[in-house]
Amino acid sequence: MRVLIIEDERAVSDQFRDHLIDLGHDAIVAPSAEDALRMLANGPPDAILLDLGLPGIDGLEFLRLPAVLARSIPVIVISGTASEAKARDCLKYGALDFVPKPVPLSRLSEVLGFLELHVLNAQLVEQVRNLDRRRYARVPAVFPVRIIEYAGAEWLGMSVDISPFGLKLRGEKALKDGATVKLHFTPPDGPPSITLLSVLVRIDPDGQAFYFVNLTKAEFQRLSAIVQSLGNRSR
Repeated sequence: MRVLIIEDERAVSDQFRDHLIDLGHDAIVAPSAEDALRMLANGPPDAILLDLGLPGIDGLEFLRLPAVLARSIPVIVISGTASEAKARDCLKYGALDFVPKPVPLSRLSEVLGFLELHVLNAQLVEQVRNLDRRRYARVPAVFPVRIIEYAGAEWLGMSVDISPFGLKLRGEKALKDGATVKLHFTPPDGPPSITLLSVLVRIDPDGQAFYFVNLTKAEFQRLSAIVQSLGNRSR
């Protein structure tokens, strides 16, 4: 993953860069938002680590720039001085998360893992959209689903249909296309319940369609059997 670090403190940017390289990522550093914009013009990175308190154009202003908004690059904002209101503004303008300084390397690893997952899932969304969905059986199924977001927020929805590869649900909250969540539910065949990492690939009038990520062989076989059983009942 190619990560742009926008940070004016040399010691901090060096630490972030070295840690990213150790984890196998390609890290580039911009000491200001102005430098970052020039780098973006030469080719967008996969993700951005953005310091909020930059000289000149600050982090919040950077998030709001049309050149940044148009590229839809996943951004994690980092700051040691921002208020809760500033943090909310960053999330409002598209940041995936807000991390206070100082950032322990263990926390930075978690953040990078989430960024990498977001980048991979964005690629997955495009692949799923290009699939011939008629190849995959979807059957009506209604059961409660708990949606767990990355930041920890949880809410309840109700499934509309299910396939071995994903499910559609209706819920009290509308997520952004491409959002990554965990879906926790007890399938129609009864316990045990399942918790699956999932990505929102489509928003339809009758619900939000999720694709399951990294299914195990056992999970796929169980879901396939459930779909087949439900399909037989509906005939």
